[in-house]
Amino acid sequence: MTAPKKKPYVIKERKTIIVPVKLKQAEIAERARVLGQTLHRQRSHESELTAAKTDFKAKIDQCRDTIDKIAEVLRTGKDQREVRVEVRLDFKADKKRVVRVDTGEIISESKLPPEDRQTEIVQTKKKNSKPKGGDAARVVKAASKKAKASGAGVTKRANA
Repeated sequence: MTAPKKKPYVIKERKTIIVPVKLKQAEIAERARVLGQTLHRQRSHESELTAAKTDFKAKIDQCRDTIDKIAEVLRTGKDQREVRVEVRLDFKADKKRVVRVDTGEIISESKLPPEDRQTEIVQTKKKNSKPKGGDAARVVKAASKKAKASGAGVTKRANA
């Protein structure tokens, strides 16, 4: 028997390292499939992120609005609330007033506008009587009665 041939090298150690390896067709197809799935997941996550950003931005904006409103209330010491009011027409003083029902406080006061001065004539009619025709007929009829009572003449226009 012959003696084994002596190798011209000595193995110091054995280990595994990563090196480029040419892929087989089946491996390429598998990687393409995984790539497609991963791209789909990425787009889905990006869409969810955009929706979440929009949702959280809306929630943050709502918080900012609430903070601003409360800060304004604290700064001024006043809050906006619904209160029952009456619109009062004072024909003698020629004033129109908006008055709180609960406190009697005058919210606003202005000169009585011409359209509200006409109300004085209409309100002199009995509440239950309904004149034939529209508001114009009611005003003319009321004005006629008032004029007859005072002796002045009122002319009536057709289709007023």
